[in-house]
Amino acid sequence: MHRVVWQYHPELVGKFHQPAGLRSPVELAALTPAVFADLPRLGEPEPVFSGDVAELRAATRTVTPWAAERPSLDLASYAHLFVADHASAAVLLDRLAGIPELVHVAQIQPPLTAAFRASRRASASPAPSYKASDDLTVAQGYLDDAPGGIGARHAWAVAGGRGAGVTVIDVEAGWNLGHEDLNAYPGDPFYGTNYPNEHGTGVLGIISGVGNLPSHTGIQRVASDAVARVAAVEMDSEQDPITLQWVRKWNAADAIYVSARTFSAGDVILLEMHGPGPKPVVKFAEDAYVPVEYWIAERAAIEFAVAAELYVVEAGGNGHENLDDPLYGGIFDPANDSGA
Repeated sequence: MHRVVWQYHPELVGKFHQPAGLRSPVELAALTPAVFADLPRLGEPEPVFSGDVAELRAATRTVTPWAAERPSLDLASYAHLFVADHASAAVLLDRLAGIPELVHVAQIQPPLTAAFRASRRASASPAPSYKASDDLTVAQGYLDDAPGGIGARHAWAVAGGRGAGVTVIDVEAGWNLGHEDLNAYPGDPFYGTNYPNEHGTGVLGIISGVGNLPSHTGIQRVASDAVARVAAVEMDSEQDPITLQWVRKWNAADAIYVSARTFSAGDVILLEMHGPGPKPVVKFAEDAYVPVEYWIAERAAIEFAVAAELYVVEAGGNGHENLDDPLYGGIFDPANDSGA
């Protein structure tokens, strides 16, 4: 399944500074039913971002008032549709390009995955087996000073260095929230549906594992009010009416946006996913995977979160890509910095 995302010209939604007389992306999609006809798809066109159009416009005016001059930041004008495969997505993209009076920009997004090198790891030696009582701190070299680690142990000795008062939001597919090292985790995802996997479990343990101290120590460690939360990018399974298979939609952009609206300035949004970019795979399955800001809706959500004064940390190197390649059209150029 592929996701096609597009943005209507913001003025079609309504005047930026006027809260009345607005039209949603769903209403705009209804103007051109032929564009979406005869495509194998899951559902109908939907807004990318949560909330009604007036709420989205109000949030945009408050957090990114300069969106009046930068159309890409107008969250109320984004829509998406999930179709069966890349061929169907290409057909829809071509149809959307045929109505430039309505559509500002459109893009295909293949499924996103957790940001790690699954292919290379599969060929490595099997991971050792541990008991709950084993001391694993010796394997946490990432807590050490550079070049081997991030200097966490040093930071713990500095006022505020244990993350007190800061919430870290891990945005990805799923977690085993019953894991012994996560027994202080405060509950289910506040967004999306949790499909447990080892990647999210590992990431959350690295951030805030506290279950069986001292055998494992999260970076936030033991600050009593340091919190990690999770937002899942996938939704509940739905049955494809054509194939009858159960499939899942995804929406990293909205997970980022809702995180920014839910939490506060100074909190951290960690984006632990990536996806296949425009280059073909060369050797390993994740070759040519790129950061999620490559896609228009995720980019807009990241800029919204940064403008709301949250820190956004984004996986960016697992595809082994040169992001300065002209193929990317300057998307990743420092002059176009998303803030992540």
